[in-house]
Amino acid sequence: MRHRTGLPLILVACLALTSTARAASQNCEAWTAGLEDDEGGPTMTAGVCNSRLEPPGQIRVQCGGEGALMLRYLPGGKAPYPGDGFETDASFTDGTTTVVAHLLLEAMDGALTTAVTAGSPLEVLLAKGSSLTIAPARAGLKQETFTLKKSSAALSKLKASCR
Repeated sequence: MRHRTGLPLILVACLALTSTARAASQNCEAWTAGLEDDEGGPTMTAGVCNSRLEPPGQIRVQCGGEGALMLRYLPGGKAPYPGDGFETDASFTDGTTTVVAHLLLEAMDGALTTAVTAGSPLEVLLAKGSSLTIAPARAGLKQETFTLKKSSAALSKLKASCR
């Protein structure tokens, strides 16, 4: 008797991942906020992507600890990642105001994370202006620019869900 391989199942999984990646890249024109699947289940997330790179870079903001948000930056392109324990400072700028934040690598998915406290200069910067450039200080990570269109509305929706 001949056994079937899992090839059709693998093909379906690959197509689903490709569709998910395409769907994520479609919100590159403006920030959005909504429920996204996370390790712990559906999580309210505000974010945007940068379609100028492949794969697209992403900014994802979620509820953090009390009075804070958690910013997750997933650099686009083929950025090389060192192992666990990687950290770097990064400049966040709208061309007028620059805020430096310390980013820590979450090796599981390659996100660089930082806490954003309520009313902090970084939170204010994320909610105004027309674009935001992130420039990591460590070599090998390139600067990347994201739109801030509709960021204020997306972040307000996210913060309302954090209460």
